Parts: sequence; structure tokens; C-alpha cells
Amino acid sequence: MTLLPDKPFSPKKIPFFYGWVIAVVGSVGIIMSMPGQTVGVSAFTEHLLKAFNISRNQFSFAYMIGTIASSIFLIKAGKMYDKFGVRIVGGIAAAGMGLALIGLSFADIAAGKIFVSFIPNTYISVGILIIGFFALRFCGQGVLTMVSRNMVAKWFVRHRGIVVGATGIFISFGFSTSPKLLDILIGKVGWRMTWLLCGLIAGLLFSIIVFIFYRDNPEECGLVPDGSIAEKKEKSIHSVSKQFTLAEARKNFAFWIFTLSLAMCSLYFTAVTFHVASVFTEAGMDTKNAFMIFIPSSFISIFGRLIGGWISDKVKLKYLLSVFLVGMIISITGMISLNGGTVPLWSLIIGNGIMGGLFALILSIVWPTYFGREHLGAISGLNMSIMVFFSAVGPWIFSQSLAHSNSYKLAGYVCLAIVLILFVLSFKANNPQQEIRDPWPVVCEW
Repeated sequence: MTLLPDKPFSPKKIPFFYGWVIAVVGSVGIIMSMPGQTVGVSAFTEHLLKAFNISRNQFSFAYMIGTIASSIFLIKAGKMYDKFGVRIVGGIAAAGMGLALIGLSFADIAAGKIFVSFIPNTYISVGILIIGFFALRFCGQGVLTMVSRNMVAKWFVRHRGIVVGATGIFISFGFSTSPKLLDILIGKVGWRMTWLLCGLIAGLLFSIIVFIFYRDNPEECGLVPDGSIAEKKEKSIHSVSKQFTLAEARKNFAFWIFTLSLAMCSLYFTAVTFHVASVFTEAGMDTKNAFMIFIPSSFISIFGRLIGGWISDKVKLKYLLSVFLVGMIISITGMISLNGGTVPLWSLIIGNGIMGGLFALILSIVWPTYFGREHLGAISGLNMSIMVFFSAVGPWIFSQSLAHSNSYKLAGYVCLAIVLILFVLSFKANNPQQEIRDPWPVVCEW
């Protein structure tokens, strides 16, 4: 059961290919999920610690449990997306995120009014935050992001990479500048009103836009992917010969290399973003500059995403994955070495830029390219579930590193070791579609 694609208007009657509208609104959808992303929450961390009167470890624990709980349901959400379509699932997710933000804006007041004689007030505060973060992360970071990204990927095949790369300019800039913009807004109207405004605009208002403009795929609208481009007979690097089920994708080596690489990025970047002010304090640097690192990273990310999008239509995606992992290695090395010096700071900025530019690009194009579009919701749902789980434990792991070693370096070294292993394995992450098209390997060429 999906909403009728010709209501409230027919995309086929638009005087240009409706895929371009999809690319725009899908990108806006990902931007609107920002309050549910770590970059959105990070701007509120220090304010919430004071409002709830809890420790950083307790806050990280609430964030972790709420996020882990949300990850459990994302596989089911992916299957619901395959069954009910992007407009129903995406619209409900946007509305749910809006309600979660409105609820969280008053969560500290609710925690102060709830009194249970045998439960410490701190536990009540943590419990309320767990519920709030569950709803926020599930609807925003999880479902809304997943369905918006998949929708765009379904409308393009031959030019999927360049379209995702181009729209990523807007997304990368939005995500990179949002922590600073939220910090400014919080300074003017307070953290409570800022969250309330985000809930009304990014959540409830955007849910209406989803119901009006989102569409599942071009075929149901009487169109073809890429418009007339898809009618050409020559094969694209994104062409598929088989539609993989979730069970088949789970057995594929490349699925796990890509998934674990993206998941490690989620873990590391979430942790650093979540504790960014504390990371700079621990390194003896001014916390006012902590949020500023996202801005130069955004410009690097934009350039990397454009180049990556163009290249992804011409080269094997496993090589993009290798470059992505190199960016992560540079960033982690910079974070570990951060001490006020210029080189470590710019290593962090440049590494984040490469990593951020290729992360969403790879995430958007690898699943439909490697496994087809038919079961895209279920496959991307499993990937998203694992990524969200890793992003949940990231801040907690880093806070434990600080608590037990008085430094974030221990957690950084562990991340660096894992990423180095994934970098070596990335060269074996071959496209299973290519193996189907060319089942007989060339043993020797003369």
C-alpha cells in the first residue's frame, strides 16, 4: 500500500524530468534530519549537562542507549519502506522527529516535576533523555535520512554518482555549518526555544512537504530513471544484472567491508563531534574554535564530493572506499596528535573533509549499484542499523577513554588500528554485479 503517485499532482505532467525535483527535496530531507544527527545534538550537549545536572558519562550513556534502541528497529523500518513507500514512511518519520524535538525542549522541566521516592532524580533525567534520544535518532538520523537518500538513488542510474555528488554540496555545507549556526541561535534565544523551532520547522512542517513532493521511483510515475538517458542501451557502471535480497546481500563480503567502514566513520565522527568542546579542552585549545573546524572541512567536503561523484560513474567503488578510509586515517591521526599545533589541527580538518565528502556519496550509491533497487529498503536498513549502533557507542567509548586515561587518545588509537585493517581489506570489496556479468575470470592474457 503506497500513496497514489499522481496525487496531489502527476510528476509525468511536469515539463522537465521530475527526478531533478526528487534530487532537491531528497537533499532537503537529509538536511532536515540534522537535529536528529550528532552534529545537531552536539551544539546542545554542554547546555543539557547543566539543565539536567548530570555528568558527561551519564549523558553519553543516555545517548548511547537511546541510539542503540533506535538501531534495533531500523531493519524493520527499511522493510516498511519497501512495502509502504517513501511518502508514508518518510512523512511519519519527519513528524515523529518534530514531536521528539518539541518533547526534548521541555524534558528537563518534566524531569524536575517527576518524583519517585525510591528513584534518584538523576536516574529519572537519564531515563527521559533515553526516551527522547530514541525517538530523535530513530526518526531523524535513521528513517528520514535513509528514505530520502534511497529515493534519490532510485531516480537515477547512469548519472547516479554525479547527481548524488552535486546535491551533496548543499548537504555537506548544511551539515558542516549547522553546529555553529545552532550555537549562535542558542546564544540568542536559548537551547529550549532553538529545539522547539527545529521541531516545528524541520519536523512538522517538512512532513507536509514529504507527502506532497516525495515519490518512490520513476516507474510508478510512468517515467524512467535519468529521464530519456536511461533509454540508451549501453551499460553503465551502475547497471545491475541481479536484484539481491537482504539474505543474499548479508552473505556478500563487500557488503560487510562497506558497512563496517561506514560504521567506523559513524563511531569516530559521532564521538569527536559529540565531545568536540571537550576534545579541544583536553588538547589545551580554545573551545570557541572547536565548532569552527566544521566550516573549512565543509569546503573540502564539497570539493571531494563533486570529484567523487564524477569519478564514481567511471571507476570501481572499492577505490572510492579506499580513499574514504585514507581520509579517516588522516583525521584520527590529527585528533590523536591535537596539541595546539597547526599540522594536527589541519590534519583533523582535511581528514574530516575527505571523510565527510565521500561518506554520504558512498552510502547513497553503493547499495543500489551493488545489490539493485528492489530490496533497497531492507538492505540499507540493515546497514543503517549497524551504523546507528556504532554511532551510539562512539561517544560512550570516548568518554570512557577520557575517564580512565584522562585522554581521548586511547580510543583514537583503537579506531586507527581498525580503520587500517579495513583499508587493506577494501581492495577486495568487489561489485557482485560485475562478477555476475563476467563469471569467468581471465586466467592469463598474452
